[in-house]
Amino acid sequence: ARTHELSSYTPLCTHCGLILCLLHHPNHPCPYCHSPLLSESARTALVAKLHRELEVVLKKEADAQEAARQERLEREIEAAGGGSFPILAST
Repeated sequence: ARTHELSSYTPLCTHCGLILCLLHHPNHPCPYCHSPLLSESARTALVAKLHRELEVVLKKEADAQEAARQERLEREIEAAGGGSFPILAST
């Protein structure tokens, strides 16, 4: 923990007390006593939380890409001189 920050999930092993840094993933056992760091229910809850956070990030990225695409399309219409009159749908 002097070189890296403490793990935000499991800062120390509950069995032997080994201090764990951010580089040690909570799904791996303790590197010293090889005990699991999280119970099965805690691991399941953590995975569900991470999936929810990932969905939020992916949604934000998709929204940002859509906004950039829309802005690019509007600039292309303006550059083509199509911004003065409405575009009529072909029937």
